Amino acid sequence: MRLLLLTITVAAASITLVVDGYISYRTPLMAAMVNGYGAAVADLAPLEVIHQGGLRDGILTAKNRKQLAEGKWTGLNWRELPHYKPKPEALAVLAVTPDASDYEAIVSGCLEKRIKVVVESSGMDAWHSTARGWGGLEKLTAGVLRVVVFDGGHHLPTLGLQPDLLVVPVTMGYIAHGHTRDAMRVEDLSAILEREQIECPVVAVPRWGLVKTTASMNRIVMRALAAAATGDVRHHPEGEVLGSRCTRYGEASFLYVDHVRKMNWGWLESAAADGVKRVYLAFNYDLVSPEQAQEVIQKLKRSGLQVKLANEPLHVAGIIVRGGMRCISARMPWY
Repeated sequence: MRLLLLTITVAAASITLVVDGYISYRTPLMAAMVNGYGAAVADLAPLEVIHQGGLRDGILTAKNRKQLAEGKWTGLNWRELPHYKPKPEALAVLAVTPDASDYEAIVSGCLEKRIKVVVESSGMDAWHSTARGWGGLEKLTAGVLRVVVFDGGHHLPTLGLQPDLLVVPVTMGYIAHGHTRDAMRVEDLSAILEREQIECPVVAVPRWGLVKTTASMNRIVMRALAAAATGDVRHHPEGEVLGSRCTRYGEASFLYVDHVRKMNWGWLESAAADGVKRVYLAFNYDLVSPEQAQEVIQKLKRSGLQVKLANEPLHVAGIIVRGGMRCISARMPWY
């Protein structure tokens, strides 16, 4: 009995550390364990549509929508793409896991193999907010629905590029990463989408219900698409890249700051010329101090922009600890 309890405890602790990003799951044994866990909980985790919006028109056929509703689809990892042989009218989804590379080849392969849905993690999503990656985005979205696993402020620039669906892993009201301190409140993301009239549907999943493995990403996303597909279809609006990790849509700009000293402020001139009035700003607080963050905010305000800070210096563990401390404080006011 003790051995069983110890095994369960070790397994639970390992899964928690992997889900929260503290242990790499690229080793074969750990990868097999986490992939099995992700596949199992992806069918159990509750999903909630927290921002309405229909899927973009012209990508999924009527037959594809029926396949989606019936759960008849093929899930692939980006490494399998060169060897995949598509069947006519097949509904295929491709997971671009964090170990992916050569995003241009992935874009070309998706179009060649008629992939209908691509699920992007941080690397490929960040690539799109560069000059070269923006060109890849325009090619990709000509024939593919682009879904982003949005797990923190580092994904903020993707809002200007109009993804087809956001899947947000939520911890106690926050959209948070396992180890990068750049969490966003769910309510703040919703407010941005409403204010800027971004029609992208958003589906929330508990943090424990999503790991960045092929089975987990694909299953969660196809369930989320089935839930979002009930809305009216929409056309793909125009957004653009102003600078590295900086995008624009309408009168708003979306900026992620990873390194203050390496920032190129040339995008501000483009923003002024394009009629940008508001900037939403997120920081990687692992690399940017609160003092540096305030300097950036003041610089943007002096440029005449309305500035909205979109994230906080928290990751999953920090959110859980803070939540526990608040519970203790509520029960023991003297704490």
